[in-house]
Amino acid sequence: MPLESFKKFIEQSADARKDESDLSAYEKFGNKTKAGRRAQIREYREITRRPMATLDLHGRTVAEAEQAVTNFIAQHAGDKAVIITGRSGKLRQIFPEWASGFLRDKIAGYKLMSTGGSWEIKIRSKK
Repeated sequence: MPLESFKKFIEQSADARKDESDLSAYEKFGNKTKAGRRAQIREYREITRRPMATLDLHGRTVAEAEQAVTNFIAQHAGDKAVIITGRSGKLRQIFPEWASGFLRDKIAGYKLMSTGGSWEIKIRSKK
């Protein structure tokens, strides 16, 4: 593509973007095209990148970790949070027991994140 044609193409693209600024990328491209799927993934990533509260339990005993988790959950009611336990060790094994035990009234849901060393939790709102 010659340089002048390329410049014209860029200008037209910029004008089109201004006109379509009220549409989401998914609405523009749909899910059928590669551009649409990429736009949908990009929007999803932007939505999910919101900062989450994080608690790192490395170097704590089980008793210290239990107290820290209880205090952390009390402070962050209604939020999503990440609790880092590490990939191995007692805390990673015991956290699901806590979540289904004494924390079940305070946690709406939890799952092991893909890293394997942290748990994403949804903390219930205070009543």
